[in-house]
Amino acid sequence: MKRRKGKKEREMLSYEDKPIEEYERDENKKNKKKPLNGRAKVIVAIIAALVVIVGGVSIWNYIGPNALQGSLASSKANGKGFPVKIQGKTISEGDANIVNNNLAYTSDTEFQIINPGGGIVVDQRVKYASPAMTVNGDYAIIYDKSGNQFQISNGSGIIYEGSVEDTIYTATINKNGDYAILSKKSGYTSKLTVFNKNNEQHYAYYFSECYTTGVSINNSLTQAVVCGLDASKGSIVSKIYVLDFTKEEPVAKLDFRDVTVYDARFMSNGNIAVIGDTTAMVITSDYKNKYDFTYNGYNLRSRKITDNGIFLSLSPFEDGKSCEIWSISERGITTITKTDMSVDSMDICGDNAAVVSNNKITLFDTSTQTTLKDYDAGLDAQSIVYANNNTVYVIGITEIRKVEL
Repeated sequence: MKRRKGKKEREMLSYEDKPIEEYERDENKKNKKKPLNGRAKVIVAIIAALVVIVGGVSIWNYIGPNALQGSLASSKANGKGFPVKIQGKTISEGDANIVNNNLAYTSDTEFQIINPGGGIVVDQRVKYASPAMTVNGDYAIIYDKSGNQFQISNGSGIIYEGSVEDTIYTATINKNGDYAILSKKSGYTSKLTVFNKNNEQHYAYYFSECYTTGVSINNSLTQAVVCGLDASKGSIVSKIYVLDFTKEEPVAKLDFRDVTVYDARFMSNGNIAVIGDTTAMVITSDYKNKYDFTYNGYNLRSRKITDNGIFLSLSPFEDGKSCEIWSISERGITTITKTDMSVDSMDICGDNAAVVSNNKITLFDTSTQTTLKDYDAGLDAQSIVYANNNTVYVIGITEIRKVEL
């Protein structure tokens, strides 16, 4: 069951029968007449003033405060340097990430955006009881898992604040700023609401069979993949729904009885990456083939889905020692990088994995299964954000540090 809302846009074309240079030349010839008299000069002055006023309003409407926001934020690029003190008590794993080349985080009390120079671009008190954040490229959605409110950021500031009817379970955003929210709904197990980047409702679907736990939308805003759990028949079954925004019913429904699905997302080639407690999977874009990657009894320590694949750290021991880093490409090709460490936190940049273990950052090239280099993480390292090939941010207990690679 769904509702869709959309608007058709009209395109307006204008034509000139005569090239502008020729038109101006002809007009100049015609206008080589007597100089303007006093009254004519006054009229011209009034018209010019009106043009300036109207033009100024038009220009302001065109650039707007949001358009200026990025340039104003970038003017703070020098900053005060790192480390930067964390505002709030805790930053949960995944609630710090790169948005539009800046570092964004949400703690239990604060949302901040920090530029590469350590300057505070945004410092906003979070009024949410249970804040969380999802990031994709230049956009982030910050939402309240115990309430119904959310915000959209472009990495330079907050560009929209909104709410849904009921409690939010989780939310996602694509690279273009379109976003989707899974929320509570009376009479159903949950509701999916999809919005375009102009914050207009684009699609809605109501779930009655399973309790949804995750959602991803593609960058073309045509499909969503939703994962959830169904216990209606006495045993827990993981479900994955693939929804086409032009159709009433799901185009695919997949059941998994031997695995609890944590996350499912679209990759750049249209395939779907799935991570579960005992198995990872790649589902082809036509939903006809599925490639399983069983952990063989190993314990899942950390996980990451990117546009190009799945990255896992797995340990044969309960204490997490001797982790292996698995890289599963969007085509289902797997490489395994062996380590002698316990992975506390992991982030990905391209084919490289940055791992925190025992107060040390270690970089691995997963394409060649080689160790690149070690860096000091500090005694209180909780997690890391792999910003680019030159920078890793360390999230400590009280501060954020920048490590140049």
